[in-house]
Amino acid sequence: MSVTLQLFCPGRLRNPLNASGWSHWQRMKWASEWKHTVRLVWLEAGRPQHDGPAAITFTGYVARRFDDDGFPACCKPLRDEAVRLICGTDDGPNCGHTFAYRQIVKPEYRGCLIEVAPRG
Repeated sequence: MSVTLQLFCPGRLRNPLNASGWSHWQRMKWASEWKHTVRLVWLEAGRPQHDGPAAITFTGYVARRFDDDGFPACCKPLRDEAVRLICGTDDGPNCGHTFAYRQIVKPEYRGCLIEVAPRG
């Protein structure tokens, strides 16, 4: 798969599904902070765009692995904002994009690499 673009968003990924002590406002703040990070990285990269169906991969650099159902939840605000900014669409079931998730254990290097490539 040839990569059209890569954006690295630094920060500690957390699973909101396991944050039972979080209030609604804390979840909103968490999502807003990640969306802001994606937007800043996207702006610094020169506002890259992708037209058409994309294969989008989220690679998390984490201190320890999340469950395979928890890691996509960690990436939800990143996914929402990246698809909106880069592809100009939403990530709904009819969007035409495919999504993949990977995790790499690397405690000293935390964040999420977003890779967007043509689907096909």
